[in-house]
Amino acid sequence: MKVFYAVCVMFFVSTTSIAQTTYYVSATNGDNSNNGTSMVTPWRTITKVNEHVFLPGDIILFKRGDTWIGEQLEVSGYSGLETLPITFGAYPNTGDPKPVISTIIEHPHTWINQGGNLWKAVNPPDFHPDRIWVDDVELLRANNLDEIDGVHFLWHYDKDENGDLYLYANANPVNKQLSYTNGKVAIIIEDTHDIVFSNLDLQGGWTSIYIVDRVNNVQIKESTIGKNASTGIDINSRTTFIPSNIKISNCTFDANFTLDYSMAGTYRGSGDRGCSDGIFMQCAIHSQISNNSFKNWGHASINIDGNPFGADAVKVSDITVNDNFLTSPDIIYGGRLGVDDAHDCNVYNNSIIKTSVQTQLNGYNNHFHHNIIDGTTNPTIVEITKEISAGISVESYSNTPVHHNVYEHNIIKNTQGAGFRLTNSGFFDIHDNIIRNNIIFNCGTIAEETGIGIRVEEDTNTSHIFRNTFDNNLIYNANTTNTIDFRSTVTNTIGFNALTGTSSFQIQTNISGNPYFVNENTDYHLLVNSPCINAGESTSLTQDFDGNPLPFASTLPDIGAYEFQATLSINNFSDKNTVFVYPNPTQKYLKIADNGLAKTFSIKLINSNGQIVMDKEISNYTIDLTGLVSGIYFLQIKGAAKMSVTKIVLLK
Repeated sequence: MKVFYAVCVMFFVSTTSIAQTTYYVSATNGDNSNNGTSMVTPWRTITKVNEHVFLPGDIILFKRGDTWIGEQLEVSGYSGLETLPITFGAYPNTGDPKPVISTIIEHPHTWINQGGNLWKAVNPPDFHPDRIWVDDVELLRANNLDEIDGVHFLWHYDKDENGDLYLYANANPVNKQLSYTNGKVAIIIEDTHDIVFSNLDLQGGWTSIYIVDRVNNVQIKESTIGKNASTGIDINSRTTFIPSNIKISNCTFDANFTLDYSMAGTYRGSGDRGCSDGIFMQCAIHSQISNNSFKNWGHASINIDGNPFGADAVKVSDITVNDNFLTSPDIIYGGRLGVDDAHDCNVYNNSIIKTSVQTQLNGYNNHFHHNIIDGTTNPTIVEITKEISAGISVESYSNTPVHHNVYEHNIIKNTQGAGFRLTNSGFFDIHDNIIRNNIIFNCGTIAEETGIGIRVEEDTNTSHIFRNTFDNNLIYNANTTNTIDFRSTVTNTIGFNALTGTSSFQIQTNISGNPYFVNENTDYHLLVNSPCINAGESTSLTQDFDGNPLPFASTLPDIGAYEFQATLSINNFSDKNTVFVYPNPTQKYLKIADNGLAKTFSIKLINSNGQIVMDKEISNYTIDLTGLVSGIYFLQIKGAAKMSVTKIVLLK
């Protein structure tokens, strides 16, 4: 009846004026007998929200600081309009923490001793726990009963047999608080369009948000997603309708998972310990993931995989992934960005820092550019012995050939494995891909990959690697010049360029040499003496990582993610000390004497290579230099009729 009613309502509102109502929900002082239309008469439960059919323009606000446990928000059977979406958010506008919707609840069980310290709960509700907390402490999950050791692995759920739950405990755990998800998700979104979610904290579940079937024009923004969950957002479809125009922006995805399972003797997959992907996009088109941060996800921070189970058609295309920060510093496997069985995607300006598995970028007709990958390491799981710590790995293990992708203007550095890797690890060919204008810096830091920046390997599988292009890349390692392994031929860039024509590869104008970053650890802009400047190949791109013009000033593009901006030269400055600054030299702060400057004035700080490292307006007389490296700088100050250019010496 709810769907039929929604259809009737939509027909009615399309021919009459649209009513717009704001509803309020509070778990602490609400009452479901209230009308819900004011802060003093809010509803209490999400169940009450689910019973209502909302109209275009309606706003549903949950009270900040309140928590709803065990309830599932079901957005289905009604829709907004493009100009009048239905919005779910928080009230008041600022103040207390975001409202929390969590599926993690306490579960009492009757326990039967299985001998020693092993206890079993017979046929608990079919909730399929992925993660479990006992007295608010998360315990590490075992893959099988034999793995429960009472030290590291402390529970197991027999989902393939009787659904029994096993727990290691010194005594009957009946009095312990056992918590896990209740089989629900925080929000399910289906059969709807033109919906906005903002300022919510969504926790727990096999996924915290499930987007499925007939869904279009949905925005999820400025929210916290996935704490204590197995997956943050799962996007899929059980019909031929593919979810479209899904926009996820300015959200924080932190799995709150830091358990160490490096001692595991078996490894069955990314989610075998209960924590998998921040975003798992299995079915979507015309969508965007932008300006989000991801932390401690046990497989991928972002996993775009349109054909994960061997279906006939790839169901992910035209996805933009930009300006996201991905890291998993506290877990032993995970954090990467993955693109498999997807096409016509644009992945750019992402920072992938300190992950313990390689970023895998496959599919076809995709564009990967201006991404920064730094510090990829191998997982320390005993079971995993192969090298999976490349910066970018292009593989044929998925369900489509890998072809006509472009990988350009990326910076890949400090990876234990090869910086860029091509391998035919599956059954599909890898061909007609372009790899150009990338900086691959100090990669191959483990013994079996010593110094290797680019690795091309082809074994005896039925798939082949051919007709790919490597042009105008800088490959550098401080410890060796032999930075390329091309089908077991280890060579330098000169030898690499000489291999052009092999299997129809085009290999030319690749160079070596220190790229001369402003700072190797924190700032990957180029210094004036970098060999990357004007050494790139012309492309269709018009902006660098910072949004500056590419190429700069009608030159050739630079290799790497940043275009060198030689807009100012220290030779243009004279020492016109009409404004006094002190102390000079300085170690941390610089003070400006009040010589008649306006209260608000502008400063520019230029390093000795002519780069602007600070450009802003300030309204006090102190400049904080703590984030800069030691050296000589030139400070330009403008305020009222005053102008000064002063040489500054910064000591650390």
